[in-house]
Amino acid sequence: PFVPGESTQRLKSLFDSKDATEEAADSQNARTILLQESLKITFHHPLLGIGPGEFEDYQSGLAVAKGERGLWHATHNGYTQVSSECGIPAAIFYVAGMFLAFRSLRRSKKANVPRVSAMAQTLSTSMVGFSASICFLSQGYSFALLVLTGIALSIERLLEESAAP
Repeated sequence: PFVPGESTQRLKSLFDSKDATEEAADSQNARTILLQESLKITFHHPLLGIGPGEFEDYQSGLAVAKGERGLWHATHNGYTQVSSECGIPAAIFYVAGMFLAFRSLRRSKKANVPRVSAMAQTLSTSMVGFSASICFLSQGYSFALLVLTGIALSIERLLEESAAP
């Protein structure tokens, strides 16, 4: 009852596209175009990409060449940000790094050291949140993944060292 009508309408647009405001529909359309463009760029430059941080310039240049207006926005997807700007091999290494961090955390949880298992579970939850959130954010180069991965590997190494005779 305390939320303004415009905000309520905007929230409803998340679940019911026919009630979407024009602004929300335009935003969704722009994000869809950016996702499609980032995938096209990935497949046109699969090995090395177009260079870190170059997506906005490159996409806008392509749009102008077609006689359209450039969007001048980042990809809004961390995975396609890495793949389009750095290439498919970089995206594979990126996802592999995430996988290895999850594996380290799973091993650390199985060590049955109460505090370490709790830390590993908390970090796993953080990694899941980060992995999901970068589907919608241009945070492919965020230090958060480096920090989470570094802590995960450090915990596993400390457990290995303490278990060694």
